[in-house]
Amino acid sequence: MNAKFGKSVDRSRMFYWQVDRPFDEAETKKVFLDRHQNFNSDLARQAIESGMVQAGKAKSKARAVKLYEMIPFGSVNVVIKAKLADGTLVIFRGHPPEVKNGYFWAESLAAKKAREVGVPAYKTYFIDDTRDKFNFDYMLTEYLPGRNMKDMWPIAKKLDQKLIEDTGKLLAKIHTIHTKNFGFFDNRLAKAKKQLVGIQPQWSDHVLAALTKNLNYLQKTQVITPSQRKKISKIFSANKTLLDYKRSVLIQNDLADWNQLAQNGRVTAVLDWDECHSGDPMADFACWSLFFPLERLEHLKRGYQQISPLPKEYEAKFHLLRLRYLVSKITLRKKKLTFKEDKFMRDLLNHGLKTMKQEFSWYGL
Repeated sequence: MNAKFGKSVDRSRMFYWQVDRPFDEAETKKVFLDRHQNFNSDLARQAIESGMVQAGKAKSKARAVKLYEMIPFGSVNVVIKAKLADGTLVIFRGHPPEVKNGYFWAESLAAKKAREVGVPAYKTYFIDDTRDKFNFDYMLTEYLPGRNMKDMWPIAKKLDQKLIEDTGKLLAKIHTIHTKNFGFFDNRLAKAKKQLVGIQPQWSDHVLAALTKNLNYLQKTQVITPSQRKKISKIFSANKTLLDYKRSVLIQNDLADWNQLAQNGRVTAVLDWDECHSGDPMADFACWSLFFPLERLEHLKRGYQQISPLPKEYEAKFHLLRLRYLVSKITLRKKKLTFKEDKFMRDLLNHGLKTMKQEFSWYGL
């Protein structure tokens, strides 16, 4: 594990970090899936108090008088809500001790820039990735009000439509934030120069990163057939000009109900920026479409168009990037099934394969 400590920081060969990080199934389970039972809450309390003092709060006010139960959402960090002595509510996000976090500064800067254009993203109080005091990297952010939108299911049709249209408006605002280069951001530049600079020179470098690796895995585990693999390779080879994109913007890359909060009929928070990157705005549409029915996507598009026109070559790019996300998501679901057989995850895998066949049909294959 030690040899891989710093490798997860390098995202240059990754399309989706959770899928392509350099850990096998057993290591992933130990480090990430079992992270809650292995994390020391007392150390989290100490880190919160230490961080808030360094953020400028008086020691008497920074005392963590209450730690709430760990928030179960997400699949990377340990997330804990805490109440300080002066009544301030903060969110602690602790990275598993076994691995180095290499993205807190990029996440924080992306959220800050999103907040500046009117997106309800969190404010960061403090980041510590030095390990001088604690054996884990962590960040402290403000607590944002609202209920997780996933917990609102089933939701009234009119309210759902409004919230998704509002999400589309927020997505359009995110896409007004211009970035440099492509792919995942250079965390060091985000920290030192407060700049969002991608680590890839071209958009295609990011989209195609780990594609062969993902396909190798899916074919080896017999999730896809050699014929299906050839179809996927053929599609990307025939449509590579669609990846010749020059004007990069901030991509949230994980916009979904479980990463949003809502209250009183409006979206109050956009959370979880740890997969954000620099690229073509079509990526967010393609990614979002795999979580929800396509009818719901129309609400997202309608809200988006109240702020900005849809990206150029929408249809062609949508299907190409949707296929790329499908390959990645199917890979992730298959890996999770190696830890434990789960009906919900099995259904997601089968749904992904069904959707993949639909994409083949769109291409006439």
